Amino acid sequence: MDARTEADSTGPNGPANQGFSVAISADASTAIVGGYFDASGVGAVWVYTQSVVGEWSQQGQKLVGTGGVGTSEQGFSVALAADGNTAIVGGRTTTRSPGRRGFSSAASAGRGPSKA
Repeated sequence: MDARTEADSTGPNGPANQGFSVAISADASTAIVGGYFDASGVGAVWVYTQSVVGEWSQQGQKLVGTGGVGTSEQGFSVALAADGNTAIVGGRTTTRSPGRRGFSSAASAGRGPSKA
């Protein structure tokens, strides 16, 4: 990644902590980067691919899961299959009440288009 991706990790709600979790495919052509504090704790992940000349580019918009309650901190953990086509994104907490930090977590899985 390069400095140009920094703009994606900071929005009106402050820094996303993008890069807290990172996974890369076995052939080093796909990376998934978690930012668990995007949107003040909702969290998100970004997918990047590397061109044959070594340049990284973001693929689509950031990915945000659904079904989380409150600040689920999606992107706290990420995993990527060896072929780079399947990812699992973990959230540290699905609920949080004032003064209490829970570790009730959730995970989402997704599969991208096959590489030819």
